[in-house]
Amino acid sequence: MQDACEFLSKKDYTDNRYSEMHETFCFRSFSEWKKALEDIGFVVHPDSNAYKNPWIIENRFK
Repeated sequence: MQDACEFLSKKDYTDNRYSEMHETFCFRSFSEWKKALEDIGFVVHPDSNAYKNPWIIENRFK
């Protein structure tokens, strides 16, 4: 699933594809990010949560 997500997040950026290929977006869930940050001393605000950009979903993932 990660590979599919990475493909969908980059498929339309043909002008800078080589630069985009060095970025990774879909490798941790929110709870995994939260734990990683807390493990190194950050305090994550209790109201923090995963965010989904409606435009990205509509224009990149559909």
